[in-house]
Amino acid sequence: MQGAVEHQIGWCYEKLGDFSHAIEWYMKGAEKGIGNTAYHLAELYETGTGVPKDFTKAIEWYRVSAKLGYPDADLWLKEKGF
Repeated sequence: MQGAVEHQIGWCYEKLGDFSHAIEWYMKGAEKGIGNTAYHLAELYETGTGVPKDFTKAIEWYRVSAKLGYPDADLWLKEKGF
């Protein structure tokens, strides 16, 4: 699975509280087509964790994640009425 390594590295940085590196690696994974990685980016923007809270960017990343086939993103969008 392409991008899986990037996702794991991003996740490790996130758990360490190093959000700038987490976002960097999540973006790399999302660019390689990993929906879960885009979903994590969306969550960070939605909650304002490590980045300024930005609901518009969160929605964009949830949509990317859903287009990449990640079911949790599709569910989130449906629950929010998008």
